Amino acid sequence: MPTDAVVFVVDDDDAVRESLEISLKLAGHQVESFASAPDFLASGAPSRSGCLITDIRMPGMDGLELQEELKKRNSALPTHSTQRFVSQASGPCALDNQPQAALRRESG
Repeated sequence: MPTDAVVFVVDDDDAVRESLEISLKLAGHQVESFASAPDFLASGAPSRSGCLITDIRMPGMDGLELQEELKKRNSALPTHSTQRFVSQASGPCALDNQPQAALRRESG
């Protein structure tokens, strides 16, 4: 990743978001985190250099809708999706939006 690249984390769960942010910073990455998809979109981050880690299940605009919005905006930001609960309904749909990876996380 370029030196000015940022790992953007979007997750409504404070503990998960903060844990990812700390872990990524300890690994040497620049990190910006957001509690919601609309906050992320309003920040201008989708046009910047980096990658996105987003939860799939969030209130309001969820991670799948966020991925769709990024596609509409022609964002080239690589996307990695996480979800705590894997279901047949969300799994294939998440992959249809062509994330770079779909990560399953364990419940805390």
